[in-house]
Amino acid sequence: MAKYKNRQCIVRKSGSTSTLNVQSFNQSEKYIVGKYDLEILTLPRIYIKDVTIAQSTLKTITVKLREH
Repeated sequence: MAKYKNRQCIVRKSGSTSTLNVQSFNQSEKYIVGKYDLEILTLPRIYIKDVTIAQSTLKTITVKLREH
């Protein structure tokens, strides 16, 4: 959906409070193998914990956003 293309999420190493990256929706990034926590910048915030990134794979995260 075009109106969600400017949304972003904060990527953190799993269990850390330090921001690793701020990634835009529909954008690919390369990450080191491991687990990550995501904070989708919506109101209210959406948190996705322990997203596993494996070697030589593409991981797609789908987020359902409600329209008001």
